[in-house]
Amino acid sequence: MIKSTQHFSTSMTGGSAYTDITISTIDTTKTNVIIQGSSVILHTVSGVITPVSVYPYVVSLSATSLRIAMSVVKIGVEDFQTADVSVAVVEYI
Repeated sequence: MIKSTQHFSTSMTGGSAYTDITISTIDTTKTNVIIQGSSVILHTVSGVITPVSVYPYVVSLSATSLRIAMSVVKIGVEDFQTADVSVAVVEYI
């Protein structure tokens, strides 16, 4: 049975190491994090646009904080390129 659900959305840039999200207090032993993000960033080199796969992931979860990051599968993605990410933090009884 679900005790609480918290929803967040953010944009992460290619050069960012982490994105920290403050959450309401939870019991981490009874919590799942569901994370979804943009599937691609459009990367332009010499006028050629190439889709680059983006994989957001959870770095850490504490009682009041969630840290996420994104990995990309192509070297050379500029720091200004962003991917939208949505997160649901679901705590169970």
